[in-house]
Amino acid sequence: MKYSSLNDNQRTALVFLREVGALDAVAYRQLTRCNPKLVARELAGIKDQGLTIQRGRARGTYYVPSEKLLMSTPQPANTTPLGANTTPSASNTIPLPKDIEEDLAKLKGKAPAEVLSSLIVRLCSCRPMTNEMLQTYLKRGKVTINKLVTPLVGKRIDYLFPMMPHHPNQAYVASTEEQNRPDYHSSFLRP
Repeated sequence: MKYSSLNDNQRTALVFLREVGALDAVAYRQLTRCNPKLVARELAGIKDQGLTIQRGRARGTYYVPSEKLLMSTPQPANTTPLGANTTPSASNTIPLPKDIEEDLAKLKGKAPAEVLSSLIVRLCSCRPMTNEMLQTYLKRGKVTINKLVTPLVGKRIDYLFPMMPHHPNQAYVASTEEQNRPDYHSSFLRP
């Protein structure tokens, strides 16, 4: 498919969109260095051509590839774009390491924030973890997980999709620095 009516910024955004699976105004601006006043107009131009589907509202607006865009790009067999349906679920994950399973089983009632934070980092070292997955593993609510995760991001854990923190399939991974710590696999819950 030819995109001759699109400018270079819009073409760049389409490549990003195919690879990552979603795009918002902040990511578009970072990716293209586009004038902030033009971002909405350029994203609307892509949408008007039927290449994206708009989701969310106001500041939470993001775009996902439309069927038209996905069908216009040949995909190698047995591959999925990075951002498309990559959210791990209990049915498609490998078992957790025994030491983490044991530590999770020991969690009862209130636990110190340091213990929960350490477990979050260790879980994120096994595989990308969504907020919902952390809620399930740690048996804590969304607000509690958000309070624990926020100070860790950029220090001990990173976003799976760093250019788009509000990606619909966003998950957390252990930071490279964290994985290189000598005490990385130690547990706060061990006697």
